[in-house]
Amino acid sequence: MSLARFEPELVDFLESGVSLLVGSCDASARPTCMYAAGARVFPDDAQVTVYLVKSLAGRTLADLSENPRLAVTFSRILDHRSLQLKGELVSIEETCDTGKKVQERYLASYGAALLSIGFPDAVAHRLAYWPSVAVTFRTTSLFEQTPGPRAGTLLLA
Repeated sequence: MSLARFEPELVDFLESGVSLLVGSCDASARPTCMYAAGARVFPDDAQVTVYLVKSLAGRTLADLSENPRLAVTFSRILDHRSLQLKGELVSIEETCDTGKKVQERYLASYGAALLSIGFPDAVAHRLAYWPSVAVTFRTTSLFEQTPGPRAGTLLLA
């Protein structure tokens, strides 16, 4: 099952400078978690591309070759609003020029968020991102993960 489409407010949130954590597991259910450096949303079919640093993504990519399911948590630094998307792998490709631009916009926004909470510039703008791979998945469910009583609530399936 996949979601039909994403509303504009959700797309704006997912593509903003939020913290991105990608979870996967191998065929034995051994988990892996890594950060992503940007996301691009295709709202009409609820597909999302996340960008993984190629030199750090070996285990996650191996997991996805064994088990095509993944979860990505999107968490805004300023207020901890957090959503988790679960989905099925569609493709893994080298990041193209358009993807690199998505990453650069993401890193500028993410860096600004880090600066706003007191991180020094040298830290806020040093996140590795290139070369990267574009991992696209079709969203099958969306969960509220903001800390509080609704955390874990299924929002869309």
